[in-house]
Amino acid sequence: MKILYKIIIIISIFSYAAVAVSELSAEKNTVKTKSEVNEDQKKKENRKKYLKSLKKSILYDSSTERRNSILKIKSLEKNEKDDFVPVLKKLAIEDLDYFVRESCVRTLGEMDRHDAENVFIQALNDSKSDVKRAAIKSLSKIESKQSAPVYEMIKKEDFTEYSNLLTSSIRLLGKMKYSEAAPFLKDKSMEPEIHKENRRAILLYFGLAEVGNMKDFLLDIAKDDAEEISFREYAVNSLGKINEKSVISDLHTIYEEIRSLNNKQERVKYSRMKLQIIAALIRLGDNSVEPEIMAAARDDDPNIRVKAVRQMGEMKLESARDLLEYKAEHDQSTNVKKEAKKALSRLDGSKTDDDEDEETLSDDEKNTSDEKDTSE
Repeated sequence: MKILYKIIIIISIFSYAAVAVSELSAEKNTVKTKSEVNEDQKKKENRKKYLKSLKKSILYDSSTERRNSILKIKSLEKNEKDDFVPVLKKLAIEDLDYFVRESCVRTLGEMDRHDAENVFIQALNDSKSDVKRAAIKSLSKIESKQSAPVYEMIKKEDFTEYSNLLTSSIRLLGKMKYSEAAPFLKDKSMEPEIHKENRRAILLYFGLAEVGNMKDFLLDIAKDDAEEISFREYAVNSLGKINEKSVISDLHTIYEEIRSLNNKQERVKYSRMKLQIIAALIRLGDNSVEPEIMAAARDDDPNIRVKAVRQMGEMKLESARDLLEYKAEHDQSTNVKKEAKKALSRLDGSKTDDDEDEETLSDDEKNTSDEKDTSE
């Protein structure tokens, strides 16, 4: 019995010793050595020095270096970025170097700083177009609703000259649903000296802002054979967005006129408009033409397939998902694959890289005269 008791005691001692050793080992692994603590402290101090140096570079360096330093802010940690916001806001308005002002406004927008909205509004009155353009882009990025200052700036612009600032601003007013600008912009669009791109932007604005009382104005343009075809296309685009179902019959009439064209060159010329009409009808709830856009996505001409796939994405046509998934993986054209992937992203509710400008018809969409008609 005594022997058994001794054995139990010995086992208990060994068990306690094993636990103690295990705890000491764990403690040793969790507690940093003095050199590790010093290394961490050194890293923190170096980081502070870097951030301090970066801020001084933004304030005191040469113009190019200041802008380069401002760009570096975007790569910082969030709490580090926050420390630079007051400096960026101040420089965006007060700095004498307009390159620096533009960089600050742009960076604040890319950082999605809603608290910089007033800075963006003030920047609309800057003497330099680059700064105002950055302000417009930043207001769009934060989805600002401050439409009146944008409208006031637009009214001061020269509509006879092309300006990316002006077209971007008009597009932003549309996204803001600021319909109060419609009468002014309608009058501007009818002036004979207006630049074509500015007129196109205005026509798109009516759709983006969903200005229903511009239905007849847009329909007259869409039906007018004497109008430049790109203006007719833009008018059709907007008719599909103002939710006026009374235009469906007129759109069908135009559509049938295009389908009845016998000349190949004429069919090619109107191919873009045909797709715009299909998209407009589907947006208005008329799915009778849906097979047409599906057929266009299977056309031999990759240019037509690209346009059809792009329209599917912009309409968020869920019934086209299977086709888009196939196109994204297997289409022979790299451009079609790219557009199909973007379209799928839109179906899933994700933003694509070019969503900012998705309402602007690109140059390759406007110039259809060099495309081949492969259909009979």
